[in-house]
Amino acid sequence: MPSNRQIEDWFKQWYESKKNKDSAYVLRVARAHARYPHAVLSQLRGHALEKQKRISNFRERVRRILSPELLTSRERERSEKIFNVLRSLRKEEKSLTRAAHDEKISRETVLRQLGKSLKKTPRGWQAKKTDDLVRDLYFPNQSGHVVIKGFPVSSDIGAYWNGIRRFVVQGDDALLKTFGNKTFKDIYGNRHAFITDPKILNRLARAGELRFETLYRFEE
Repeated sequence: MPSNRQIEDWFKQWYESKKNKDSAYVLRVARAHARYPHAVLSQLRGHALEKQKRISNFRERVRRILSPELLTSRERERSEKIFNVLRSLRKEEKSLTRAAHDEKISRETVLRQLGKSLKKTPRGWQAKKTDDLVRDLYFPNQSGHVVIKGFPVSSDIGAYWNGIRRFVVQGDDALLKTFGNKTFKDIYGNRHAFITDPKILNRLARAGELRFETLYRFEE
């Protein structure tokens, strides 16, 4: 049984070898890989071997694909609207109906997509304190982003960016230092460390590689 790292390496080699990454076939396989990160290429391509399970028999491991390169423009727009609604609910700024209306998305679509991330209370639908949603977030690493699962990790990355902003703009590294020994895993099992070295961050800032305007990566 191949390890998760081997499966990920095989997929990357296959994906990088494709000249037309926008073809329907490559996109279909890439989307399947994002949903079923433990499936090998033969399964992803729809040619499962005799003793291998077909994709149709897999239990979906990732509920939602948010990587922009794997989404249609319509799906990217919908994902952005749904997370805008979720943020409004988590901050208790608006009701579900009002937040959905302001984003020009139906209340039913939000409820269907967010699923167990919401709870119904006497005051109406509210966001739970945590969730297991998949998010594609900007992060200062080699690829410039990470795909993670769950609000706790997302919250940590958001706080980390606040620490970077405070350091770059004000020279205050107090918040940044709290991430010195922290790490997290992406949905593929790869572990990432938070960069806190002032020299590296200053170099990234001068190169314009630090993004503060948004945490979510929808428009790449």
